[in-house]
Amino acid sequence: RKLSLAGEVHTFNRDASEANSRMKEKSSLLKTDDCGRDLNTVKALQRKHDGLERDLAALDSKVSSLGEEAKVLQERHPERSKNIQDTQSSVEEAWKELREKATARKTRLEDSFKFQNLLSDHRDLLSWSSDMKSAIISEEMASDVTGAEAILEKHQGRKGEMNAREETFAASSKFGEDLVEANHYASDDITAKLSLLDEAKQSLLDTWTKRQLEFSQCLDLQVFLRDTQQVYDWMGKQEAFLTSKEVG
Repeated sequence: RKLSLAGEVHTFNRDASEANSRMKEKSSLLKTDDCGRDLNTVKALQRKHDGLERDLAALDSKVSSLGEEAKVLQERHPERSKNIQDTQSSVEEAWKELREKATARKTRLEDSFKFQNLLSDHRDLLSWSSDMKSAIISEEMASDVTGAEAILEKHQGRKGEMNAREETFAASSKFGEDLVEANHYASDDITAKLSLLDEAKQSLLDTWTKRQLEFSQCLDLQVFLRDTQQVYDWMGKQEAFLTSKEVG
């Protein structure tokens, strides 16, 4: 009977030791500071962490089972109650620490995903702004009324595109501001990115406004030149008519 009871305690200690070893192994996997350099790598790390979380779920059951077993053994072996309790306490402390690390890691990866998502949107908006600005700047002035009217209409269409993007700019800025307000670990970088985005947006608007004035002036000039030419043509015809009358 004593050998049987001693065997129970030995088995418990062995299972507790194995549980501690498994938790130490999982804990070492959580020591990494790698949170991904882009959306794809962050997603890969999140999938890897999900796998670890599934392993922890199995460990959770083991820790709970050891807790129940410890209670039974303490009743059966009151003389070893303290040792059993100490062993179980070490398991529970290690488990608590592991769960805290896992939770912190998951949160960190979620924050990294949000940051990389913001950076992706930021790059897209900056690229679009740069392309639109280049297109506006490179547009050449027209040499006739029809061309000037077409360019001005095209320029107005680009303003429509800019207005359509306004909601996307606002959403990206709001997302970044919310992250900063939530004390995101990359708050300084986020603030700098939002400032850069605002500058790009304002620069694009200033460029559009400047070119709007230039295209309008170009149209006015082409209308003036056309009307002037029409007057010259009319005067030329009148002069030719009068000359022909004198000759006749």
